[in-house]
Amino acid sequence: IKLLVEYEADINIKNDDGDTPLIISCKKNNLNIIKYLVENKADINISNKDGETPLTIACNNENEDVVKYLIKNGADVHKKDGYGNSPLVIAYLKNNKNKVNDLINFGAVENENKEIGNTSLNKVIIRGNEDKLKFLIDNGADI
Repeated sequence: IKLLVEYEADINIKNDDGDTPLIISCKKNNLNIIKYLVENKADINISNKDGETPLTIACNNENEDVVKYLIKNGADVHKKDGYGNSPLVIAYLKNNKNKVNDLINFGAVENENKEIGNTSLNKVIIRGNEDKLKFLIDNGADI
């Protein structure tokens, strides 16, 4: 990676799956490389062929530090993956309250798809989780 940066190669180059070095580093939970790439202008909101972003991938993994780092460095907390799931929904589905709290603290409570009924609140209701439902409502979800 350092050689790519040193020789001014395209740091956002994609492989056949549309994965960039940053996306691959997020899949591998390698915070040191993630930091290095972001510091060297890797696109923090880039998507692969499945619509996954570094943040949606990090929310799907177990490393909370990666999520915090990406959010603090400008990751879009509203950008959804190719399946229509926001980082907040992914964190809820993974039952990770710390990630959910971090996302909410950075404004991720979202109701942007009310017209088609595809909000975080609706996904939680469909799955029948009362604790998550109360948590969403307490944090500003529109009912």
